[in-house]
Amino acid sequence: MITVLQQRAMKYGLRELLSLKRKINLDQGLDCFYFGYGANLSIDRFKKWNIPAEVVGPAFIKDHMLKFNLPCEYKGKGYAGIEHEAGQTVWGILFKVNESALKMLDVLEWVPFSFYERKLFDVSHDNEIYTNVHAYVTCHPKKNLVPSKGYLDYIISEGKKADFPETYLSYLSSIQSESSFELDPTFVLRNPSQSRLFSDKLGKLYLQHDVLREKLTKVIP
Repeated sequence: MITVLQQRAMKYGLRELLSLKRKINLDQGLDCFYFGYGANLSIDRFKKWNIPAEVVGPAFIKDHMLKFNLPCEYKGKGYAGIEHEAGQTVWGILFKVNESALKMLDVLEWVPFSFYERKLFDVSHDNEIYTNVHAYVTCHPKKNLVPSKGYLDYIISEGKKADFPETYLSYLSSIQSESSFELDPTFVLRNPSQSRLFSDKLGKLYLQHDVLREKLTKVIP
């Protein structure tokens, strides 16, 4: 529960700071690029969190594949990540951003808690290759996870709006998804590489804690 409060404090604090910078004209120019392929396919999310950004357009990373390999507090549920896979392509949206935007994206992607890490890629857009583009990679990928139906539907919907190739949309449509998941009492939210101690004996207590944490996330989304 403390981890959620820490993440929310950083998230809402940075949003207010970005808003203040914009109001007093301290917002720096857009001087770098970010590639979004999962939850960040729409400029609407950037606007919600006062993130300075401009859409460049649909783009792709070669020799990588979209996988739902980020574990979370729900059993079997995974969020999007990209893995090296020769001959494959990951499609997404290229944005022009700045350092302030990247700091906010780090918080939204739970980088301080080792969910994702930010790396640099070569990204292709409109027959041009953009170098040193920021994108997020899962820190501790896990196999045999599936996305929620709503999350996968969102990615497919935004992909259609951006005219992603039919082959890529077909791949997305072939991915299994689930509408609901059970909480995982062994999962450590502050670091997904770890497991809770004595979860075999304290599982029920951990589960009670997690239910309360879920209620907190609804109050402070």
